[in-house]
Amino acid sequence: MDIENLAYAWSIYFEHKDYSVFTIDTALIVFENKRYIDEKDSFKIITTLMDRSDDGISSLLTSYVNKKGIEYVDKLNKVGYFSNKDCKIRFWELNTELYSCFDKLDMRKQITELLSTYYQSKTLEGRNLQTVMNSKYRNMVLDGIEYYNYSILTPNVELIPELENRGIKYFGTSEKNKVEYTPFCYGCIHEDDIPYIIENNISFEDISKFTDGWDSCLPFVDIYKIYDRQDIQNNYMEIIHNSIYARANQRDYLGNWNLLIGNIPEFLYKYEINVDWDRIFNIFENFLALSLLEKERR
Repeated sequence: MDIENLAYAWSIYFEHKDYSVFTIDTALIVFENKRYIDEKDSFKIITTLMDRSDDGISSLLTSYVNKKGIEYVDKLNKVGYFSNKDCKIRFWELNTELYSCFDKLDMRKQITELLSTYYQSKTLEGRNLQTVMNSKYRNMVLDGIEYYNYSILTPNVELIPELENRGIKYFGTSEKNKVEYTPFCYGCIHEDDIPYIIENNISFEDISKFTDGWDSCLPFVDIYKIYDRQDIQNNYMEIIHNSIYARANQRDYLGNWNLLIGNIPEFLYKYEINVDWDRIFNIFENFLALSLLEKERR
């Protein structure tokens, strides 16, 4: 057995999840913006990855369309993609504003399908309703749940008064117990740390050395918005180097690189860093070739 070459597959595919492509949708959008690929390329690459994998990356196309926005979702809807039995987008995980792309007939079909899926238990997951409850179709969805006497498991606490008013049963709530804030809890960086970072004037050099709670390197690209852009541009190599070699939770091993395939291109693009984009894209193409995906673009 060729262990050396097998190691490539082992490192990118483990426990039914292709960890190496968690943020490939972000990378694809960056390269679309730089005119290296188009939306059809991105769609094909993502769906091919999903066909190869188990449920571990089943939200990848949903993540992509959420980032693309209303115009892209409207295109997909007009060609009937959401009515296709092979649709790989999780309809109930779309961002709130994207539901405006659908008319009442579209929503009626989706609500019927949702209720049919949970017909045996007649209990819907509250997390599947979070975004649509903030859309113009909130009442329409609740009307269906009420009429067919379904229950909701752990709904948002803000929704409970309306559920009680409608007589819709629910179990538990999604309300989390409030805990006292601890900066860089467990030695990890969190988005909640941003006010503390600003208040204590913590440098971007120090920030880049932290992983998140999943031990992921360079987890929050947007966190560098709090610093002077020119400083980020002048020191981007140090930030990337620190991030790649960040220690996991202050332990004696490196954090994982699962987010880097998308977050490094996004970092370079978002902060308008002057780099050789041909070379960056060539690296990405090599990754696709190694993943046997390059042919999908031809």
